Amino acid sequence: MALVSGGKCENEDLVSDFNTAERSVQISENDRLDVVVNIMNYRQLVQRYARDVIHVMNRVLLNGVNDVIGDDSVVALVEPGQIRLPRLLPAGLGFSETHASIERILTRIAPAKELQGLLSLAALEVHASAAGGVQGVRVLKIPARESQMHMAVAEEVLSAVSNNRLALSRQPIRRVGKASDVLYDECLARLVLLDTNQVMPPGSFIPSIERAGLVSAFDRLVVRSVIGELAANQGMVLGCNISAQSAVEAAWWLPIFEELGRRPDIAERLVIEVTESAPLVPSKGRSFVQRLQALGCKIAIDDFGVHYGMATGMEIKSPDIIKVDGSLLKNARLGARGQGRLIGISDLARELSSIVVIEGVEEPSDFELVDRAGCQWVQGYLLGRPTEPVVPGRAAV
Repeated sequence: MALVSGGKCENEDLVSDFNTAERSVQISENDRLDVVVNIMNYRQLVQRYARDVIHVMNRVLLNGVNDVIGDDSVVALVEPGQIRLPRLLPAGLGFSETHASIERILTRIAPAKELQGLLSLAALEVHASAAGGVQGVRVLKIPARESQMHMAVAEEVLSAVSNNRLALSRQPIRRVGKASDVLYDECLARLVLLDTNQVMPPGSFIPSIERAGLVSAFDRLVVRSVIGELAANQGMVLGCNISAQSAVEAAWWLPIFEELGRRPDIAERLVIEVTESAPLVPSKGRSFVQRLQALGCKIAIDDFGVHYGMATGMEIKSPDIIKVDGSLLKNARLGARGQGRLIGISDLARELSSIVVIEGVEEPSDFELVDRAGCQWVQGYLLGRPTEPVVPGRAAV
């Protein structure tokens, strides 16, 4: 087992320190300290990001510790977000020596000045404790910063995109009472992480790439991928989401506009859903929508009734489809107040578009609520779960 020397730890090579200590320090097993590496904000990260992202972050941390220690037998992920290195340090070390030893472990795993990748999501803390976890000595902390957290996720997105790891799954929108009638299939963008093949759903990364100013590049990639699917499947009608931040008639959309102009057979089968996560830029947004509609595409307003969704629908003025957010149906299940709001939002949606979809249909009793709201189209797990994500040109993930 590798140990840290009882000296001043002046050697900059941590592994060398461990090897030297193994030869020079003779201490009984009862006189050793455990070293514990904690992700202090683990619970908040689980609430904020998908579990797949957190799983990968745990694995990155564990691999980092393994690389530094060089002995898999002493490294244990005892619970999510916590790694314990049992009996790693001599108990007789003074505080300064203990601090120096542990600091080298942590800073070799995750440099404090510039944490890399998903590990920068974590607020890390290391402490030493006697066997059994008592008499803990807190030694070192590295806080997580909001900007670092967003950039870490954005970098993972860029890496996945640059390595062609965008995957698409599909979920149908069906007519109430006649499930064989499909309005279109919504393409749900996923990212496949390189090292683990884990799939990241959009809720894990869209807020971060919006904040980093990268969402337009991602949206263009999604639209191009969906156009490719439409070209390969002549009878299919597909939709995909773009952020309202991307919904501007800018030069970066010109190649896609030109392609759709050359392929009206594709344009008429493409539905662009504008999401509610950011406000629409009024004049530029209307111009973007009108350009797509002139090419033959359909425009849908997603998440109508919450956040920016209603404002986006009002601003566009002539959407082809409005999708009422699933949270309104969920609240309608709770009683008359929620049902009244669902009916009111659905009535408003029909003033803007003749096609209104209610999202989030998961229970048979939901059809009665949809009927009261006067809507003919629905989407949700009850009518079809998303298909397995497929990277275009590859098999299902």
